Amino acid sequence: MKIAKQFVEYRIKNNLTQDELTKRLNITQQYISKLEEGIFSNIRDVAKLLFAIGYKLEFRIINIPDKVTKIIRNKLQLV
Repeated sequence: MKIAKQFVEYRIKNNLTQDELTKRLNITQQYISKLEEGIFSNIRDVAKLLFAIGYKLEFRIINIPDKVTKIIRNKLQLV
């Protein structure tokens, strides 16, 4: 996951341990560990943390080809 990768790359680039990064961002070590695994539930908080390390979170809406849409609808039973 690209979000998780940004936290890991920032930490490595700045030669920081998870503990040191948690102190910079004022979050727990458990939370940074989850972020680095790509586990998070609040996108607003993640956006703020990304901003704090020099990244901007953007969302895009893209068109999915009809063939893929049909597969997704079938898997989600949204026929």
